[in-house]
Amino acid sequence: MMVTWYESSFLQDLEIRYYLKHDLIWASGTIVVVSLLVLLRLQNIFIGTCCSLGVLFSFTTSYYFHYVVMGYQKLSVLDFISLFLIVGIAADDILLLFNTYSLASTILGAGATPRQKMAWAYKDAASAMLVTTVTTMGSFYSNCFSVAWICSRLFVILLLWVCCDLFLFVHFCC
Repeated sequence: MMVTWYESSFLQDLEIRYYLKHDLIWASGTIVVVSLLVLLRLQNIFIGTCCSLGVLFSFTTSYYFHYVVMGYQKLSVLDFISLFLIVGIAADDILLLFNTYSLASTILGAGATPRQKMAWAYKDAASAMLVTTVTTMGSFYSNCFSVAWICSRLFVILLLWVCCDLFLFVHFCC
């Protein structure tokens, strides 16, 4: 007796859509919670909105490189899961810069102008953000050479996403 199993790709697509929707709901919840916590700390809706747009723009920029420059035609479900990681890195960068700016009054004195405080905070926080980003990118780079192609593609887009996040955050939010 020979048993053959035939399954169309419809069930696989349905399952992928289900898990993608599930993960995007969790990612949306994470983005809302992190945004609220950042807004509570910043107490400024404009800065919080600009920083959230920075995360969105870092995704679109990295997707451009992923699709056009590197020639990958699809994003996998794992690529969307990386949204959690990028939100955390962006929140870290935002809070690091904001806390460094708040510290500038103490370091530079009460007579410092906002431009002087931002220049000092930018120099101090940008170096710390660069160190954390480079170490994160180094871990992703080492995993880009994985034998499993799905893992190597995931870490390639994560590498691009983190790089774009730092570049856009430092230039867009500052």
